[in-house]
Amino acid sequence: MRHLKTLLASFIVIALQACGSSGDGSSTPIEDDAMNELPETNSVVTLDATVRSWSDTLVFIDYTITNTGPLELIVFDVGSVTTTGLDDDGLVTLFQAKRDTGSTGYDSQPTIAGRNLSPEQTMEGSASRQLPISIDYIGQLDRGNPETIKFCIGFGTADDIIPTTLTDGTYTLNKDLDLQSFTCTILERLPTDDSTL
Repeated sequence: MRHLKTLLASFIVIALQACGSSGDGSSTPIEDDAMNELPETNSVVTLDATVRSWSDTLVFIDYTITNTGPLELIVFDVGSVTTTGLDDDGLVTLFQAKRDTGSTGYDSQPTIAGRNLSPEQTMEGSASRQLPISIDYIGQLDRGNPETIKFCIGFGTADDIIPTTLTDGTYTLNKDLDLQSFTCTILERLPTDDSTL
């Protein structure tokens, strides 16, 4: 009987521990080291993007981004020219975001270019890319003129986005890329997109 009670008590403890772990359904974001990016996150921003022009030599995108969360954000969309990458499915991705700086250290504190986006505020922007597209960071792989692209904008919480001081007194932007999230949308070339600007 004592053995049965001990066995029953052990079973209850194990069951309680199992219920207590990951009961909220949360998961830990996994960083893509190759691209220095976090999984895209749309919980605090909304992105509305449209193709203004998509010719054989240029794709031009207009967009609006809205802060739907409670915190001040920094949106890394300064400058109209995008960088490029490939997502897990091989889809050409255009980034308006902070990318890897090549582990460059700085002797003085660098400027992290971005625009403040307050709660409930909406801002407009545009992005462009010359065609045919070559993919950055992986040997300039030529992807030509795709019919579908993924467009992503990087952002982060204003209070978190500061240059990281290294032990030798220099700074690096690469560590701060860990604090960046993305909002993305899929855009397709339509027959009417052959217009010029």
